[in-house]
Amino acid sequence: MTLLQLRRGALGAGLAGTVACAIGAIWAPQEFFAAWLAAYVFWLGVPLGALALVEVHDLTGGRWALTVRPGLTASLLTLPLFILVFIPIFFFLPELYSWARPDEAAYLPNTFYLDAPFFIGRFAGYFVIWLILAAIALLRSPLDGDGASGGLGAVSGIGLVLLAFTATFAAFDWVMSLEPHWFSTMFGLIVGSGQFTTGLCVVILVALMAKRMPAPGEGPPSDRFHDLGSILLAVLLLWAYFEFMQFLIIWEEDLRDEIGWYVKRLYGPWGSVMLTIVLGHFVVPFLALIWSPVKRSRGALGAVCALVLVTGLIDVWWMVLPEFPGGFTWFAPVAAMGMGGLALALFLWRFERGLAKAERRIPAPRGVRFERGVSHG
Repeated sequence: MTLLQLRRGALGAGLAGTVACAIGAIWAPQEFFAAWLAAYVFWLGVPLGALALVEVHDLTGGRWALTVRPGLTASLLTLPLFILVFIPIFFFLPELYSWARPDEAAYLPNTFYLDAPFFIGRFAGYFVIWLILAAIALLRSPLDGDGASGGLGAVSGIGLVLLAFTATFAAFDWVMSLEPHWFSTMFGLIVGSGQFTTGLCVVILVALMAKRMPAPGEGPPSDRFHDLGSILLAVLLLWAYFEFMQFLIIWEEDLRDEIGWYVKRLYGPWGSVMLTIVLGHFVVPFLALIWSPVKRSRGALGAVCALVLVTGLIDVWWMVLPEFPGGFTWFAPVAAMGMGGLALALFLWRFERGLAKAERRIPAPRGVRFERGVSHG
């Protein structure tokens, strides 16, 4: 399957899913917006995860970035899409957030923060910062053959702090405030590390499937994918640490105002979902990635990334959907398909253009050319 065919398929799936959700929202607006919000939080990890990876590389260096550089660039260029797809939520805030309903907000102590105009203003502020950071990342000097960062460590250090700060408060605003009486200082770190994982898995999968000429100094493919697998293992360990520490602290304190959030998610069907997340998003990938041959194999590493992406989406559903009476409905997978299809189509369009530029920039040896096909399996 070529990139063009994949892009057309993604666009078709995205439009079909979005139209189906829009029609269904007429009869069940709350179920639609809950699913749309979950899909949004998950897929936003593509550009935000890419931005974090660029900032981290500028601080640490390494040849691994040469392998995923086209994917990182394409991911960053999808960021404006996520401004547009959030706009419908602004007009239906009471469907999602109890603090946006005057009769319920009257009993909240923090209405100065949980306020619709301030909520929209913070959203705008987050994206202004993210767009500026993305523009800096896109306009900076290209990597040299050794994967050097071009002396941007100080700038990227500030950018990484800003990204962590804004992503944390965005998670507070969009997800944690669904339950306005509950609070956890680690919640933003959990959501942010999950989004980082999403962005990393997407660029790894694209690098695995896209056939292209190696850039100068990039090194053997097995070494490059081994490095990327090691980074994925470290990010999964970080996510698991945040998740476990939040659970441990709240469960040990056993306070009525805090444990209610977990009670909704540990019993009944959602308890089985949590077990699926633990196994698929950490245990199985961890056991696979500590084995070096898995990280050097395209097929094995791709399977791990696909598993992490699927369970990452399930994890977002687990965080968002129990807050609503309808819980999991058909809107959840269809919204994820709709928004993900649109994001993937835009991503692939930018990625293909990036490959074309690279083909013109790097002279291939005689008899060798770039292949923009995608192999599966």
